[in-house]
Amino acid sequence: MERWPEIEAHIMARPRLLLAVGFDRMLSPTAGRADEITEGIRSLLAKFRASSRTNLAFISGRPLREIRTHVGLEGVFYAGNHGMEVRGPGLVSYDGLAVSCRSDLVDALVLLKKCTKRLQGVLVEDRSLTVSVYWQQSDSCEGTAVRELMEVIVKNHPQLTVVSRPGMWEVRPRTAWNKSHAIQQILANLHLTPADTIYIGDEFTDEDSFALLPSGLTFCIRTTLKTAARYRFHDPSEIGAFLFCLLCSVNGVRLA
Repeated sequence: MERWPEIEAHIMARPRLLLAVGFDRMLSPTAGRADEITEGIRSLLAKFRASSRTNLAFISGRPLREIRTHVGLEGVFYAGNHGMEVRGPGLVSYDGLAVSCRSDLVDALVLLKKCTKRLQGVLVEDRSLTVSVYWQQSDSCEGTAVRELMEVIVKNHPQLTVVSRPGMWEVRPRTAWNKSHAIQQILANLHLTPADTIYIGDEFTDEDSFALLPSGLTFCIRTTLKTAARYRFHDPSEIGAFLFCLLCSVNGVRLA
């Protein structure tokens, strides 16, 4: 907040804005669980939705149908599966290559579930265009075995790849689409520019979007790594206060 004056000046200078927010670890604190967002945050988001100056987008690694259910706002944009599926007012878009890999993903899903069903703390989840494997509670030997199994799957399905994230792995299509592609589509649909964008993401899955938006306001949460984001939050608990300040600026109320 010590840099709020420059943030506020940027907001005041833009007649229309896109507020793009990641769901996992930001609005929902645990990526592997379908946690509901708090009513306080939901109320703030609804006020942004009602403002003529702001458009809302929610970006997630979860399937589009799931993120829409948990956010529960109409007339906003949703990007699921890391940008491989996008939907909003006047926009429906899917990565055709990812869709064509569905049979390979089903093969991976069946094999992973069969080989991990006796392992404690390992969860395999079908996300339609990706397959996620959570292993926070498994021991290191089990984790190594699962990782080796995924490498075998990818070797036999060259259209797929494995992406590591904290406490999980994902089997994904080898596609060029990512969250930045979703943001580009949404901006084009709204006739806005990167400078009109406020993007809140994390250090693990949103760097492509941060790099796309050097002229916008980009915020990264809890990063210990080098990031392309202009600003950092220390903890997701700061997001509510930031959204309140942002809403004040959008409505023309300057904070002392």
